[in-house]
Amino acid sequence: MLNDRKITDWTQPVSSLDDRPQMAAAALKAAFDSNSNQLKPALNGVIDDLTGTGGAGNIGVATIAGVTGTTVQAVLAALKALIDLCDTSAESDDKLNLKADKTTTDKLVKTITLNADTGVFTIQTDDGTKTTIDTLLEKIPVNCYLDGQEFVLVLDDGTEQRADLSDFITGTEFTDSSTIDFSVTGSNVTATIKNGSITLSMLENTVMSTLQGYMTAAQTAAGNAATSETNAGTYAGQAESAKTTAQTAASEADAHATESQSWAVGGTGTRAGEDTNNSKYFAQQAAGSSQSAHTYADNAMEQADKAELDARQASLAAESAATLASQAGKAQQSIQNMTVDAQTIGADEDATVQKITMPDGSIKLHFGIPQGARGIDGAAVSADGVFAFNVNADGDLILSYQGETAPNFSINEAGYLIYQF
Repeated sequence: MLNDRKITDWTQPVSSLDDRPQMAAAALKAAFDSNSNQLKPALNGVIDDLTGTGGAGNIGVATIAGVTGTTVQAVLAALKALIDLCDTSAESDDKLNLKADKTTTDKLVKTITLNADTGVFTIQTDDGTKTTIDTLLEKIPVNCYLDGQEFVLVLDDGTEQRADLSDFITGTEFTDSSTIDFSVTGSNVTATIKNGSITLSMLENTVMSTLQGYMTAAQTAAGNAATSETNAGTYAGQAESAKTTAQTAASEADAHATESQSWAVGGTGTRAGEDTNNSKYFAQQAAGSSQSAHTYADNAMEQADKAELDARQASLAAESAATLASQAGKAQQSIQNMTVDAQTIGADEDATVQKITMPDGSIKLHFGIPQGARGIDGAAVSADGVFAFNVNADGDLILSYQGETAPNFSINEAGYLIYQF
């Protein structure tokens, strides 16, 4: 690069020598030759850089409008690219041969104008010929409204076109079923599910499984109650038997105690001469009888304690049996008094069932049933009046209609909405 040829400093400048150099002639000669020797390769290098194949790339240029590049080489390349884009003389001659004559160009469109008020397009060619196209813009409807039973279109020019809607509408009729009651208030039709009309065949499988689970639990509770009642009777009999045994043992213990006292010290009045017949021999016998009496007394106390424990267990078992029987009765009563209602939920939600305990203890099952899949697109048919369907917040299907006669809609036993023409 030319910038690399610059000499910014002398290796051995002559000006650095003393005014009267004290040096050998060869050294003085070398000092004077140093600057020229440094200048020679730099100047020769510049000549080589400019005369070589890349010389134009080393010469800078000012910015030229429409031409890219900051060196002579880049500008030449940009000019070459622009020249290549131009047609050759042969190509120019071929294009001139393709030009149209005046007869042809006179038919070309010169101007197109539109009258916004009338909707008329005016087309003028180069020879001055004018052609008009009427779009009938003034016949475009700009407004519409209902006038009684007539549908009115107002055109852009102010004229009106009317259509009697009664020609497109037929009357309808609603018929109650064993499941659905229809009521009409003005132009609104309300469909209500009858109380007690939901049968088991209408319930979803998961609901039936839930009810079956409740019935099974109630039957199990009733069986447990019966078993507890039987056990309570058994425990009561055992307690009564233990009580009798304890009473017998207590009587025997009292008799032996009295007999022991008679032989030991007398004074019981149960044996003749017991107050004087109390020798050491008889005293020893009395002591033996006393020990026997204590043994019988201890046994009697143990039997009495066992009888009391058995009686308590029998009482607890009886109370448990009564509680289970009461629970079984309540469960049976809840199932017998069970009620069911349903509410429509979103189509993308899962079916739900909620068990609700009512204030009177009965059970109500509240079902959330997903909305069914969207039906096929409807078709416009002749009818006796305008009507529309919607579902309110309580899940009731509401029919709104015009006129005094309700549209002929009904719901069959399969749950389908039927319209009779």
